[in-house]
Amino acid sequence: MGGRELETFLLDRWDDIETVQLGADGPAVIEPREVATLLLIRMPEAMAAEAEAFLPASWAKQVVPVLYEVR
Repeated sequence: MGGRELETFLLDRWDDIETVQLGADGPAVIEPREVATLLLIRMPEAMAAEAEAFLPASWAKQVVPVLYEVR
């Protein structure tokens, strides 16, 4: 995912990354055929703005603000 620029950008910012996990606050009920996000790893708003200025545009479109999502 990403490349050297993304690695450099995230190097000292890992503690700022936000994670959202389904069921983290308690049991979750998912209905049949319902789509749910199981895990979301994203940048906060201020970090996303920095990333858009720092990263090549093609990468920024792919990883800003959501770095990773499992549905």
